[in-house]
Amino acid sequence: MSLKKSNFIDAINSQIGLSKAEAREFVDEFFEFLTAALEAGDSIHLQSFGRFKLLDKAVRVGRNPKTGEEHCITARRVVSFNPSPSLTARINSQLYIKQNSESDDQAKHMVLNVQSERESF
Repeated sequence: MSLKKSNFIDAINSQIGLSKAEAREFVDEFFEFLTAALEAGDSIHLQSFGRFKLLDKAVRVGRNPKTGEEHCITARRVVSFNPSPSLTARINSQLYIKQNSESDDQAKHMVLNVQSERESF
């Protein structure tokens, strides 16, 4: 499932209680704030989620894989995302459970093991 802007608006509307118009304005302003920060060259660090940063890609020579013809790929800036360790651990612990669970009891046991391993670091 892909999350869309309308999903954020609906979640804010139902969970926080803002009207749809207020939620839409909040979401629009939030994304505008993030976009403006990236345009200014700032990186964005969201605690327990991750970091968005700009990378500068240099001019390079590319090749058409079908024809072998070379062409110039222009310099550009790209947005890179690095997940936080807690987000990575949360995602991977859920994957681990899905791959290995044979019963609910075994799944609960695996979650506890993954959580205790994280706490030991």
